[in-house]
Amino acid sequence: AFLLFGEGGEGYVNGPEALEAFLKSDPVYAGKEALVLEWIRPASGQEVHTLDIVTVALPNGAVEVLTVLYWGECEDGKTSHSTRAGYVVDAANEQITATCSWYAPGFAGMKPKPQFSIGHKLPGVAKACQLMVEAHRSAMIEQPWLKMIGWDAMLAHGGPPVFFEGNYAQMRLPRRVFLSWENLWHCLTQWC
Repeated sequence: AFLLFGEGGEGYVNGPEALEAFLKSDPVYAGKEALVLEWIRPASGQEVHTLDIVTVALPNGAVEVLTVLYWGECEDGKTSHSTRAGYVVDAANEQITATCSWYAPGFAGMKPKPQFSIGHKLPGVAKACQLMVEAHRSAMIEQPWLKMIGWDAMLAHGGPPVFFEGNYAQMRLPRRVFLSWENLWHCLTQWC
């Protein structure tokens, strides 16, 4: 559910009691525990989106960013689960470099919007990647088997990137290895 704070009818709550009443009245939540989170909105000039960052640990123990993808053009304007477009991002230059038409059949015929075409800047991506490399190193202290992590983040208003989650990236990795000949060669020479 997407709720707004204040008065205004359906979808609005004005305090803890109203939130609890909403949760009890909706069969999806009634009698269950629910996690209530702030609805983070994208940074100015950005649409609803997700940065899909994959970090990997090399055989020598170093951690690096493998790829960054930008999922955007979200149909419902609320969540990236309704994405209709994907883009490859150069993390160092913080800009879009290509479309992800190769990622899945649904993206094969995507037509990029002009404002999110090649060269579009995404300020904050380099910092997000740096934070994820550090987080991956920290995670491996307790979980040394954790060689690849897929991170989901968003560029938000007035601050650092907002991170949603990190997942073991074994399902994301095959598509990234074959992203380009350069990526394949890098993976073969660094990981094997």
